[in-house]
Amino acid sequence: MNSILRFLKIAQCPNCTGELIEYDKGVSCKFCKTDFLKNDDGILLFSPRTTKEKELDKYEKIEYVDKYTGLWAFGYKVFGFGQIESLHRTVNQLVLASAFSNKPINILDVGCGVGRATSDCAKYLPNSFVLGVDLSETKLKMAKKIIFGIDEIPLDLCSSGFGKKVLKGLCLQNAFLIQASAEQLPLTPDTFDIVINVNLIDRVKNPEKAIKNMISVLKPGGVFILSNPLNWQSAEFWNMLPTKEKLEAFFMNNGLEIEESFDGIIYREILDARGSYQDWTTIVIKAIKSG
Repeated sequence: MNSILRFLKIAQCPNCTGELIEYDKGVSCKFCKTDFLKNDDGILLFSPRTTKEKELDKYEKIEYVDKYTGLWAFGYKVFGFGQIESLHRTVNQLVLASAFSNKPINILDVGCGVGRATSDCAKYLPNSFVLGVDLSETKLKMAKKIIFGIDEIPLDLCSSGFGKKVLKGLCLQNAFLIQASAEQLPLTPDTFDIVINVNLIDRVKNPEKAIKNMISVLKPGGVFILSNPLNWQSAEFWNMLPTKEKLEAFFMNNGLEIEESFDGIIYREILDARGSYQDWTTIVIKAIKSG
């Protein structure tokens, strides 16, 4: 079964929960007749944004996405950098420990960015189907090249003093990418065996709604893995979810049982060729959906 058909089996219209069907320009809801179009890169758009919205978003800027890819998400491949690998490899270990058989499973990566966690899951669990979701079309364009491509991908890191580099595509087949908001996922409830989100929730407009949406699409007994520095962008959320303990309590009040939880993993972003960096103190939580 190809990836679009596997996706449609677990998808629903985000507006009315109706069934989605494929057509030449994208997918359409059989009930409310809403069309969700593909962009020029073949990515389905479920939360399309205006040109102005994209112009104001740093995650849509090619220069930033090249830096994000070459220095951080895939810095270990491009430069041999290991400064953020403690977080990524911790998440990978938790995923692999949760997928202890060769049984085909569905994995959801919300806030997949340029595809680091999505590609890791697809690589290490070849029998799985991994769905990567992000709001940024520019990041998804990069993720598509990395995950599915076979060619070298040029990265312009000149503004950080590293010159021009390349990253080779991974040529994976068991993944699919869509553009959507974490607060309005176009997915059917109780569908995924594992849901992960790496450093996302402090960057969404409504983190509580996003977390509830991710929990809703997780199967009973499924595994929820979250990492985040809790670097909230407003006083409201600093007051609401300021600590790991508050976040754990929110999880438990929404049907999750905490299995593992720890704080203090340093996620270090290299900023330039002189070695300047920014550290983020990150929490990791693994929880199981009740039921």
